Amino acid sequence: MDGEASQRADGFADGSVAARKLDVTVDPVLIADKKAIDVDSGIGRWTRTMQRLGAASVLSIDMSDSALRSVARFNPHVARVNIMEIPQTHPEWVGAFDFANFWGVAMFTHDPLQAFLSAASTVKPGGAIYLYVYGPEGMHALPLTNCQRRHFHRLSSVEERLRHVDRVYERRWQADIPLRDNLRNVVRNLLGRPRNSKHGVLDTLQPFYNWVIPFDVISGWAKKGGFASHTLLNSREAPRCGFHVLLRKAP
Repeated sequence: MDGEASQRADGFADGSVAARKLDVTVDPVLIADKKAIDVDSGIGRWTRTMQRLGAASVLSIDMSDSALRSVARFNPHVARVNIMEIPQTHPEWVGAFDFANFWGVAMFTHDPLQAFLSAASTVKPGGAIYLYVYGPEGMHALPLTNCQRRHFHRLSSVEERLRHVDRVYERRWQADIPLRDNLRNVVRNLLGRPRNSKHGVLDTLQPFYNWVIPFDVISGWAKKGGFASHTLLNSREAPRCGFHVLLRKAP
């Protein structure tokens, strides 16, 4: 489907109203009746999406027992796996899947390239992987974001950290960020500018690693992973917080 088609809020095309507009959608044909894997599935929103798009099967893997318990409520195919070591620990998965989802994961690991190559190893010839990572154009590369993250990780209790999330979400005055950023927040609040969700704020502050990945680096990843092509799905998005990329292997 082309960029003018209606798209799902999660970026897949299905004719529904879009919350995120991608220039190129992930064609459901890549998933329907295919064998898929959701690498670092979390609570399973992407697993559920692939199921609804008609995947023949979805294997959901994660390192979190609680995440896998959540996914197991609607997907019996789950496994606790170190996603950095898939080829070493599960050689039977190498080249075994038509479609892999690796959305919003690599930038939270100590070695994003190793994480990508581990996930990419599961894709068979002719298959595809959907990758999303933060890019240097977005908020995750801002000095303010990194300042707020440092403050978050200095706090010792869950309660203190959640209060910090509230302060960032509500754009309250913060003594440890630059004056100009506090003044900008005052203006944004006065103008009623939209806020990120609290979940989004927590997602930004909580990970220990929070890399931003330039697109030319992703191009290098594609070559190292054996992919014949890679397509940026959100080239016209502005501001572009990250890169949505579909990578295809030759048949």
